[in-house]
Amino acid sequence: MIDILFKTLTLILIIVLGYVLKEFGVFNKDRDFKTFSNLIFYVTLPAAIITKFDGIEFPITFLFIALFGFVCNWMYLFVAKTIGKTTDEQQFSMININGYNIGNFALPFISYFLEGLPIIAISMFDAGSSAMTGGGNYAVAKTLSNPNDKPTVRDLLKPVYSSPIVMVYFFMLILSLLKLRLPSLIIETAGVVGSANTFLSLFMIGVILELDFDLSTSKRLMKYIFARYIPAAIVAVIINLFDFIPQEIEYTLTLILFAPISGNAPIFTDMLDSDLKLAGQMNSISIIISTIILTILLIFMLG
Repeated sequence: MIDILFKTLTLILIIVLGYVLKEFGVFNKDRDFKTFSNLIFYVTLPAAIITKFDGIEFPITFLFIALFGFVCNWMYLFVAKTIGKTTDEQQFSMININGYNIGNFALPFISYFLEGLPIIAISMFDAGSSAMTGGGNYAVAKTLSNPNDKPTVRDLLKPVYSSPIVMVYFFMLILSLLKLRLPSLIIETAGVVGSANTFLSLFMIGVILELDFDLSTSKRLMKYIFARYIPAAIVAVIINLFDFIPQEIEYTLTLILFAPISGNAPIFTDMLDSDLKLAGQMNSISIIISTIILTILLIFMLG
């Protein structure tokens, strides 16, 4: 247990470092977020995926985990439609209680403790979820303003074929299924580059973290927090009731379910002309809550 707490504290301190340096003016959220995001999205995360996927064999049934990631997003679309009293609130909920921050949080956080098949499970979940977090959830939310503007298959697939991360996932998936490996020079290079992903991802979270919560919106925040984490808890319990799922995969899927909401949420909230400040608060508080929950779960699972 002490080892898990020590490792978690290490990750938290990286987030704190990013936040403190931002507060001292060394980094600026508006100025530096795009740089960090592009570096992670196009360089370090794909390299980390290549390193972790290379040479790993996994059951074909893991493809169902991608479908599970896709379905989980639709679960929250239904929850958002249910809890929203107005069209604007339904749209806000569809974006801001939905999605999973896998690449910048769940993958670097969980991979610090687990390796092997659990990392494949995380990647498969992200491959399925990305179709929704990358634009699918926004496309569905947008139809509430214009019922005639139905999301097309192209709307849902565009985030898949336009994302370097997802394309790397699928490329490495095919290699794994064919039992092929990349040249050692590529793997060595990817290993060096990918080793920076955990630090950069968590440091960036610290830079974009906002702790100036508005008490006037606290009731709405609590509503959205419950709407986010109660369904996650219910699904996690259901998953752990199935005996045919290997325990390490049960643990991994449970951890993913409690990942923070998608980092894209504020971007799509702004595109909907909804409450951007509240979206930023929701994103930040979900990072804090998820860090606490994942730490407790890891102590229980591995302690």
